[in-house]
Amino acid sequence: QNREEIKRSLNLKDENVLLFVGRFTENKRVDFLLESFLELCKMNPNFHLLLVGSGGDKYSVQQYAKTTYFGPLTDLNKLAPIYAVSDVFVFPGAVGLGPLQALCYDLPVITIESSTHMPEIEYLTSENSLILQRNTSPKRFAETIYDLFIPDRCQINALRTTTWPSIKHLTIEQMADNFIEGINAILAS
Repeated sequence: QNREEIKRSLNLKDENVLLFVGRFTENKRVDFLLESFLELCKMNPNFHLLLVGSGGDKYSVQQYAKTTYFGPLTDLNKLAPIYAVSDVFVFPGAVGLGPLQALCYDLPVITIESSTHMPEIEYLTSENSLILQRNTSPKRFAETIYDLFIPDRCQINALRTTTWPSIKHLTIEQMADNFIEGINAILAS
């Protein structure tokens, strides 16, 4: 299936699609994301939030209009189409491995500065993400998303074209070379 067919099958044909994939824990700031999404929908109703991960039931995400909660998914055949129909990866909490998978699907990441980020935050750059200030409010988070899409999607489309090129050098081979280089440096000292 192509992207438009998948969007139609999920009733997302004319929607700007946001994606969150991760465990629904306090440090992921899902409550902040949901509050931001409510603000965003007040600005423009053509947004839809897709949520994937365990623990969403405690946030009652099903009660929010224009959201779809898939629960935990590990089957790539079910998860890949969700990434494919999305336009941006929203992750206001502690960044770990989650956003890296999104980058592989040309999904720019929107997050917030935090001392709780894992080392993977280093892979997020101005070419593939927007990292907002630590004191960003839910309304400002929503405005940032809105500005990417409105009026004509030029900003989100431009960011999406630089996302994959910014990480395509991160290969298993490169990781192995870096590991060997590190071990050799330790042995040499």
